[in-house]
Amino acid sequence: MHLDFEDIKETINSIINLFNEKGSQEYIGEGLSVYQHMVRSAYIAYSKGYSDEIIIGALLHDIGHLLDAEGSMNGFGNVDHETIGAYFLKSKGFSKLVVDIVAYHVAAKRYLCAVDKYYYDVLSDASKETLKLQGGKMNLIEVQIFENLHNYKAIVLVRKIDDLAKDVSSQSHPVEFYSKTLELHLFNYYR
Repeated sequence: MHLDFEDIKETINSIINLFNEKGSQEYIGEGLSVYQHMVRSAYIAYSKGYSDEIIIGALLHDIGHLLDAEGSMNGFGNVDHETIGAYFLKSKGFSKLVVDIVAYHVAAKRYLCAVDKYYYDVLSDASKETLKLQGGKMNLIEVQIFENLHNYKAIVLVRKIDDLAKDVSSQSHPVEFYSKTLELHLFNYYR
């Protein structure tokens, strides 16, 4: 895939528009909007000095909730929002790591519930409900398969950021703050 500067600008503008036009919907019973949750996730990654790919993965991990999709999880967002989001980002030229973070952030919740006996207790009530709809905690075979993913540690890191970003008092930057980071990522990844 070859992206020129205009393609990159168009992709970034379409993402910012998605955030601004559809992000105001409530974030599945969390007391904040989808927009607020995603920019708070990015802010946590940014403030901790993580790589641009981790910041972008944190920013875009729930983009599937903003895309048109069939089916919802009993009022808890789009069914398979992680797959929808990953497919969208892959088609737009994002790196494998960013796509994997989005594709597997639900699996990471299931994984952490299986391997960390305290993790379930830190989940929000809404996250506990979606866990049931997403298959519950992983079994031993699923854990082994997940741990064989090349990027599984980064995916788990962003999953933990995702959980922290449900705090309504946490700080954030507007989505436009990340425009340059998105631009450099897409430009460098596909030059």
